[in-house]
Amino acid sequence: MATYLTVTGGLEDVKLHAVPCHIHYDGKANISQYFESNSRKSVEAMTASFRGRPLKGEVINVPHGYTGLVVKETRKAVTEDEDRHLTTINKFKEINYWNLDRTPCEDDKMKQALHWLDLAKVLHQPLEDESSQKSTVGN
Repeated sequence: MATYLTVTGGLEDVKLHAVPCHIHYDGKANISQYFESNSRKSVEAMTASFRGRPLKGEVINVPHGYTGLVVKETRKAVTEDEDRHLTTINKFKEINYWNLDRTPCEDDKMKQALHWLDLAKVLHQPLEDESSQKSTVGN
């Protein structure tokens, strides 16, 4: 299975909220009226509630050199072996990341995924030649 991404120009910047639940809806929502108006920011973290459940969150910036994209599947694959076709619909610069009842921490999967970007960059850099490796080791 291959995944194809069509990137369109003129994408609108949007506010992205990563909420720890599954909502059976994949469209736009009026979060500025119904969600953000109830959010509170403090020095430690943001707080809000969603359907009566307390949330604690923080803003995570998209790492330098990357662009956050919101994508939509143009046609759902019927089987796992079928190719997937995605298209960009919006972009974002930061993620409002939420947890239930606890402040986000470095052990959260979202934060670990973003740390992977730095690690992947180091892992995929070309190796230096042998003489420069010796000088860094101190031989």
